[in-house]
Amino acid sequence: MKILITGAFGSIGKRLLSKLKDTEDEIWLLGRNISSQNLYENKKIFPVELDITNCQDIKRLALKLPKTFDICIHLAAQTEIAVSLKDPQLDINTNAIAIVYLLETFSFRKFIYVSTGSVYEGQMGKVNQNSLIAPSIPYAISKFTGELYVKSFQKYRNNPGAYLILRIFNIYGPYMNPNKFLQNTIKNFAIDKRRDITLKGSGKAIVDPLYVDDMISALLKAVQTDIENEVIDICYGNPMTIAEFTLTIASFFDIDAEINLSGVSHEEITFYGDSEPSKRLLDFYPQYSLKDGVMEYYNFLMEQRIK
Repeated sequence: MKILITGAFGSIGKRLLSKLKDTEDEIWLLGRNISSQNLYENKKIFPVELDITNCQDIKRLALKLPKTFDICIHLAAQTEIAVSLKDPQLDINTNAIAIVYLLETFSFRKFIYVSTGSVYEGQMGKVNQNSLIAPSIPYAISKFTGELYVKSFQKYRNNPGAYLILRIFNIYGPYMNPNKFLQNTIKNFAIDKRRDITLKGSGKAIVDPLYVDDMISALLKAVQTDIENEVIDICYGNPMTIAEFTLTIASFFDIDAEINLSGVSHEEITFYGDSEPSKRLLDFYPQYSLKDGVMEYYNFLMEQRIK
């Protein structure tokens, strides 16, 4: 197979590449900041550095790459909510317009679009692909717009021939943004040994943490499956409030933590994903319990400190 991976040098891309290093498939990696590490000894893996939001870059690239791919794994994204609020133009260019550039330039048998559970913003309780979508945060708007473009191109141009849209919830682990809530909370207790922590908002916002390697497992199942043209939530299925998450993480490190509440959260999440469709359609069952995942991330942090 010929596979195109965008955003290949980002946090999820790095983790995905570690699972594909011995692949027999021909894989083209697109993105910024090619790693200096020698990850590409496999002669069937081709790293290419470019800005996916630059139409001219994409057109020039098309002269060097195959015109047709079996699969595109579209990871490239602007994922910071604060950035989307400050610069919505960058947000929409990265999360939606770049998809148009790709689909106008290359042909794909299957397009796997990594979207976000944030598209359900404003909903309450358990949500799924049939729930109302009416986000107000630019990030969620742009990611949902990306979904619509994928569906539109498939319907009216038959490119891609088929799609899978994976709405990802609350990923944490190695290479993920260390300043994001899940990673930062783990570091506060595991490394800094904090005994108090300040949460923005009410403390009642919902999270459903999923270890990054489980997310990669779901992604690989999406590559392998014959299921087509579905929107699937990828989540663990154990929602909790951020206050509950905080106290649970503290307990893993034998810390009796004190929580303080202050300020307003940009995204006070009141919903959680439905894990049943991913089990039924992808045979996806997370393998890392919360404690297992947290300890894996703790070991990663310790290794990084030693280097």
